[in-house]
Amino acid sequence: MLRTAAPHRNRTLVLNSSSGTPQPQSDSASKSDASTQGVGSASTASAATSAPSSSGWVAKRDRHMQLINSALYQKEAEARTKAIDETRRRKAQLRDEREKARVLHLAKVVASSTRPAVPAGAAPQAYNIVLHDIPFQVANGGSKLIRMSKDTRVTPKKVMVGGVPFVRSKTGNLHRLTAVVAKKRAGTIKKKNELCQRFTSSGTGSSSLINSLNDLSTLKCFFSFLSRSCYKGPSCRYIHDPNKVAICKDFLATGKCPNDPACDLSHDPKPERTPACVHFIRGRCNNDQCRYAHVRVNPGAPVCRDFGILGYCDKGVSCVERHVFECPDYANTGVCRRKNCALPHIDRAGRIRQMTSNKTESSDVAMGNNGEGEEDDISSDEEYEQSDSDDVSSDGESEDEPVLILAGEDTGEVAAQQDFIHF
Repeated sequence: MLRTAAPHRNRTLVLNSSSGTPQPQSDSASKSDASTQGVGSASTASAATSAPSSSGWVAKRDRHMQLINSALYQKEAEARTKAIDETRRRKAQLRDEREKARVLHLAKVVASSTRPAVPAGAAPQAYNIVLHDIPFQVANGGSKLIRMSKDTRVTPKKVMVGGVPFVRSKTGNLHRLTAVVAKKRAGTIKKKNELCQRFTSSGTGSSSLINSLNDLSTLKCFFSFLSRSCYKGPSCRYIHDPNKVAICKDFLATGKCPNDPACDLSHDPKPERTPACVHFIRGRCNNDQCRYAHVRVNPGAPVCRDFGILGYCDKGVSCVERHVFECPDYANTGVCRRKNCALPHIDRAGRIRQMTSNKTESSDVAMGNNGEGEEDDISSDEEYEQSDSDDVSSDGESEDEPVLILAGEDTGEVAAQQDFIHF
């Protein structure tokens, strides 16, 4: 019995010409093309995947080679994209429901074990849970935990509640991590009508600072200065205005900048971004090309906070406060609670005498009223002092008030969810 030869595995698909007229070709020529151009044609078809040809056909190579009409391919591509988005949305919704159910189940178990039974006619109470000895109230269906304590204990930066990760906000509350990530991806972050501190005050380093990198502390300060540029980009909640940035200190001091034109800071000396000229305030500035602002300001006026923190003040010449490169908190109150503050902390004799006099008067009043003086608790004045810059800013983004979950109400969640409770 004779066995016929197997057909050649490398086959060539010959498309019609652009005019649509079929080109006659003999069987021998077809076989010759199939044997000599098989590999090249296969690579060409692979390269033409999802690319429409002049005859209105699309060559697609997924699990196998396909030749699809361009109009039909467009409809299928759109339908496939919609189906993928819908599947992703359903999965995210199911995940949100599961995580909320876990948190609510944990809150119910804790409430049933620590709270007596609520009478039938009594008003339902909100669910409360305790994390790291700090009480929280469950809100927004289990997506948010509102801090109820005002003590100095710091909210943990990240915590697991019933197997669900929560992250800390700048106000000390906890937000479900999945909801925060989904909100950032959707671009639903509410913008604030304030200048971004990182963007407004950042730029290239000063040449004088670069030349003085002789020890480790100065080197750390230099890299800390460079790292102040805003890395969040379009996702930042604050305004990035290139026309409202701080003045370049090299340009302000010498009139030249070694990094020009790559310097991110401003080389336009305006009263909004330049400090007041001390010689002009004293009435003896003779420099016709002085780059400092010639404005009349009371020498005893407080330091402008916007200028001190941002390096830019919208008020300009109309600002009644002093525009100087100093820490406004330390200059005005004598205490700076900002962690790793890079602004100068300058002591002045007049301010120290005034603060000492005020403190003496307040202590005398306290002695007259209570018979004994009490020291100020500095740590209690600043809530959540250890809040980092990467804490989520979810508080205040939504205009809706938090929806508290009340005990005894049927939330429609799955009641069979089991959780391990760690005490």
